[in-house]
Amino acid sequence: MADVLFNNVNKSFGATHVVKDLSLAVEDKEFLVLVGPSGCGKSTSLRMLAGLEDITSGEISISGKIVNDVPPKDRNIAMVFQNYALYPHMTVFDNMAFGLKLRKTPKAEITARVTEAAKILGIEHLLKRRPKELSGGQRQRVAVGRAIVRQPDVFLFDEPLSNLDAKLRVQMRVELSRLHRRLQTTIVYVTHDQVEAMTMGSRIAIMNEGRLMQAGAPMDIYNEPANKFVAAFIGSPSMNFFEGTLDNGSFKCEAFALDAPENKVKKVSAAAGKKITLGIRPEDIHDAQFPPTGARTARVSADVEVVEPLGAQTILNLTSAGVNYTATVDPRTAAAPGKKIDVLFNCDKIHLFDEN
Repeated sequence: MADVLFNNVNKSFGATHVVKDLSLAVEDKEFLVLVGPSGCGKSTSLRMLAGLEDITSGEISISGKIVNDVPPKDRNIAMVFQNYALYPHMTVFDNMAFGLKLRKTPKAEITARVTEAAKILGIEHLLKRRPKELSGGQRQRVAVGRAIVRQPDVFLFDEPLSNLDAKLRVQMRVELSRLHRRLQTTIVYVTHDQVEAMTMGSRIAIMNEGRLMQAGAPMDIYNEPANKFVAAFIGSPSMNFFEGTLDNGSFKCEAFALDAPENKVKKVSAAAGKKITLGIRPEDIHDAQFPPTGARTARVSADVEVVEPLGAQTILNLTSAGVNYTATVDPRTAAAPGKKIDVLFNCDKIHLFDEN
């Protein structure tokens, strides 16, 4: 298949600089997810890779070949869009075969490729239907099938699940992951949904305001976010943040004080005595009645504002000394709105960020 390299790539629309010095390598057969909030430059980066947007500066290469000036049709990529982009007057078979017909592929080969792709996607029985006769999920499978029959070096997906309902998105996430394992091809996938990124990507790259914030394996980024933006963006519910000071390894804020692990303190040693931010994920704050095993904890008294039981877990909206935060606790909790509760902060799971 192919590897992909962005080398100091920039893109400007007039005076607006939307992609800033993007350097990112995508390995052969890797499933890389570009993720970030709307307007961060991820879709523009994908469109530059596809050849649908010109590059202002820098280089993009596929399999070691610089493709800055190579037309989209000659890059051997296939792109799946958010809106499916199917021809309404054509059958499913003809939609999937259209690109091959333009390349004058032999008829027998077209039939074989379309049939095989339809079998992989479970849409063999839909080949004679037209798009208006299909559900949203079926249309998305047809769009993916059209890409598969091309047998490209690189698959590009631009928020392909955004138009589907929640249950179908979960199903399609699983199917696309299975498809990647089966085809063993390079995929670059764009989404604003961090759950999609965490569950699908073998590696994820997080962008914000046109810049690459961090790239790595999903759980590496979850456990060791490079900065406060990444920490807040990855994880649901979002990480809690507390502003305070650090003195001799002790973090103090209005709501509580705790001793920070030495390895965390070293990362912000220059900020000793100055304002820093402590971050802790809701799942690392526990009801004191159900303490974590083997963890070093700090006890904090809190007022319960809202209780959200979700079955396997319960989300608590808490306030301590006027500071609001969220905890994901054991569903057996007796917490109730208007009551007080003691919670335990897992000190081994905190994160410290320079205040800047």
